[in-house]
Amino acid sequence: RSPNELKSFYNHWLGLPYEEKGDAPDWKILWQRREAYAERTIPADCLLVTGECDVQKRGLYVELVGWTPDRRAYTLYAAYLPALHHDTADETDPVWRHLTELIEQPLPTAFGGTRLIDAFGIDCRFNAPVVYDWVRRHHGCYAIRTEEGWGRPLLANPIKIDFDWKGRRVRHGVQQWKAGSYGAKSR
Repeated sequence: RSPNELKSFYNHWLGLPYEEKGDAPDWKILWQRREAYAERTIPADCLLVTGECDVQKRGLYVELVGWTPDRRAYTLYAAYLPALHHDTADETDPVWRHLTELIEQPLPTAFGGTRLIDAFGIDCRFNAPVVYDWVRRHHGCYAIRTEEGWGRPLLANPIKIDFDWKGRRVRHGVQQWKAGSYGAKSR
């Protein structure tokens, strides 16, 4: 039988979860290999700290990542920030102030100093006008629009999206960066 038929049989007839066969390592082995480090503290071998935010209707998913020269990544912070009024379209919602405080707070380093986040990307596919307004007010923050499908560049040249009242592009306005999501997830 094909894997799809077996999955359907397990799920619908037996009422059991179907465990797909693959080459992924056992989660228990990975859990044992994890390294202990303090949350929101930059490890000694991190050269770059980035942040990402996925905007949803009812809140924001945020992650801060420290990157090493050999492409290892430390998740320094990951959280869901719920919108108080259950709608991120309200730019006065405290969730946006909370996000601002999160990215403007210096992070302690393993050497006793502090550093700010080097770059912060925020997804603008949902609620774009509010995201663009937030990006305008925060240095080092970028509006990212993910593009699905193979063959899309990992990160394309930015597009200026701010226009003045005459319909001309604003020279130093918000830029939208397109990112190929399939290519990014496969690396």
